[in-house]
Amino acid sequence: RAKPPGKTVEPYANSPHRIPRGAESVFVKPEYIEFLQGGPTYNKALEGWGVIAHFAVGKTVTQDGDYRITIKAKVDNRGRTEKNKFRVQYAMKSPIQVEKEVELDPSGVTPTVVFLRGPANGEVKGPQVFGLLWNHTEDAVIPEPEQFKLAREMTGLSRDREQKATAKAPQKELDELRIRLDGVLEKLNTWKGPKSIYNPKMDIEKLPRLQIESITIEGPIQKEWPPASHASLFFDGDKRSDLTYAREIIAKFLPKAYRRPVTPGEIDAIVAIVRDSLENGKLSFPLAMRAGLQRVLCSPSFLFLGEPAGASSKPRPLSGYEFASRLSYFLWSSMPDDELFALAAAGKLKDPAVAAAQVRRMLADPKADQFVRNFGGQWLSVREFGSIQPAAIYKNYDKALEQASIREPYEFFAEVLKSNEPITAFLNSDFVVINERLAQHYGIDGVKGSDFRRVAIGPEHHRGGVLGMAGLMTFLADGTRTLPMRRGSWVLRELFNDPPNDPPPNAGEIQPNTAGKSLTVRQRIELHRTDAICASCHAKLDPFGLALENYDAIGQWREKANGEGFRANQAPVLDVSGTFTDGTKFVTLEQYKALLVAKKEKFARAFSVKMTTYALGRPVGYTDSAMIDSLAESLKKNDYKIRSLIEAIAASEAFGTK
Repeated sequence: RAKPPGKTVEPYANSPHRIPRGAESVFVKPEYIEFLQGGPTYNKALEGWGVIAHFAVGKTVTQDGDYRITIKAKVDNRGRTEKNKFRVQYAMKSPIQVEKEVELDPSGVTPTVVFLRGPANGEVKGPQVFGLLWNHTEDAVIPEPEQFKLAREMTGLSRDREQKATAKAPQKELDELRIRLDGVLEKLNTWKGPKSIYNPKMDIEKLPRLQIESITIEGPIQKEWPPASHASLFFDGDKRSDLTYAREIIAKFLPKAYRRPVTPGEIDAIVAIVRDSLENGKLSFPLAMRAGLQRVLCSPSFLFLGEPAGASSKPRPLSGYEFASRLSYFLWSSMPDDELFALAAAGKLKDPAVAAAQVRRMLADPKADQFVRNFGGQWLSVREFGSIQPAAIYKNYDKALEQASIREPYEFFAEVLKSNEPITAFLNSDFVVINERLAQHYGIDGVKGSDFRRVAIGPEHHRGGVLGMAGLMTFLADGTRTLPMRRGSWVLRELFNDPPNDPPPNAGEIQPNTAGKSLTVRQRIELHRTDAICASCHAKLDPFGLALENYDAIGQWREKANGEGFRANQAPVLDVSGTFTDGTKFVTLEQYKALLVAKKEKFARAFSVKMTTYALGRPVGYTDSAMIDSLAESLKKNDYKIRSLIEAIAASEAFGTK
């Protein structure tokens, strides 16, 4: 029926009709609450996670302290192979926010326990929100499409009418909007279908179910005292407080801090500080010991790797302790462990067979991840990933992709190291190490979940090696367009240790595409290199960068130019062909990568220089050329396996010499 002017019916107002919820995602059972999926997070970075508990704990957490959250739950996997995880969030977007991720015990027998730090300043100022998320199956329950469409239309019309009324639009325009809105509301108020449905693209019966029996929050919890670090340092407890005890503590601690045997004089110097603090400073024994330990931790012997040159300026072999430290900081970025110290003390570590066995042991240790992150991160420029923020036209770029693309090179390097792959895998490989978000970006099917894993690929995927990784290609662009010169320069510098010459003064830059001309980057470079001086540099550089033009400014595959105002229906087809200075030619990216692999001897030498520089902590110079030749030859003899290079560096004369 017609509505009186100005009497717009609000959604469901005064209507006995209620839209049934329809498909459910939460089921209350006698023993537990079962979740098919969690609620929406409204956070792109949390794709694949769903909220399963979200409530205020302001009345529970009322003071500073540590809290134990115990979640008794299990998962009916129904064929799911991905590890089930909880993500616990507390007081997000506040100075005391905490976010932790834990795996569920597969059997459901052992409760999942998470420790959170409470408010930092006494009582809570308002409720602190505790959020519990599960890496569920996304979109198992979805809005009913037609009802959702009507609801969105209603929201849009309401917003438009309110904005136009505020702007004092003509009454006729407001009346037309009101009539349209009333029509949509009438349909909503008489809707007979459900609000939600099960996703028809999924087999609901095969999806996992999370079954939560209880969630308990306890605290504040009294921390363990003494903590393990205190008990280790004050090995005889807190009953003694004499200088003899102080000397015993320092004599035990100092060799570990300095990573070598210490002299009686070094011990005496620290004991003197403790004595002065006790007698003249009138400090308690713990505070006096703190003063002495502060001196130790500020000492150059603690802060730096001590390798004294000795009386002669000629090179000398490292001592066992010096070798242990050089090896541990090379592979672990940390001090030697007890086994390395014991071998150093016994004089066995310099034995080539013992040293090689230790390299293998250390690479198998989780601490070797520091080698991946520090050497791999520096070499592949990973620490600068994320510094380039793509323009809004690249709608597929989000925080989840950024975070995944930063992790990818680390995970790839770790896989090469773990599986002892040849170093040529960095140039091209038949596998990638990715998660679901990157798989979507790369167009690779069958990868689900946030966990990274090794995935076999074929030529149709256009990936493999480091060239084509989204993070690297984004970093080597400017957020709007690709930068072939920057990409080519990176390839020459990092992969072949052959950086191009600096451009001559006033060389200018490759200009962005001008509206109406629709010139590809290649065409603009050709215009730029008409100058003979420019052409000489570009002849070496261009092929290495233009070959990567199939990757756009966020590393997504393309056949035609995009970004920079190119229209999809008018964008020119990309030409990625090139000719190296030695005359070899390629037409496609796959041929380009094959030619890079053919240069494996040059790459092996460059990679040896990069890793040796990292291992020695100094530049590799002309006098090291024989060593680099030997390392490259060792790689070649061992089918370019990466671990053979690491063992060869550790066995080299330069590594064992000061």
